[in-house]
Amino acid sequence: MSKKLYFVFAILIIAAMVTPACSTKVDCSKADTFCVGLVTDVGKVDDKSFNQSAWEALQQAKKDLKATLKYIETTDSKDYAKNMATFAD
Repeated sequence: MSKKLYFVFAILIIAAMVTPACSTKVDCSKADTFCVGLVTDVGKVDDKSFNQSAWEALQQAKKDLKATLKYIETTDSKDYAKNMATFAD
C-alpha cells in the first residue's frame, strides 16, 4: 500500500472513532449518547475494501455499544475536509 493510502485509511479510522454523528432523533451533544460518524475514502461503504471494513466495524459498535451511526460516502478526494467538517458542525 502506498503512503497516501495508509494516511487516508488512518484519517478514516480516526474520524470514525471520534467524529460525532448528527441525527434528528438523537442528541449527540449529550455525554451519555455515543455517536459515530464515518467519512469514506472515495467509494461506497460496500466497496469490498477498507470502506466496507470500517462500515462493518461501525455496525458492530452499533450492536454492541448501542452507538448512533451516520456516514458520508466521499465521491471526490477534494471533499474529505468538507465531509469531516459536516460531522464536526
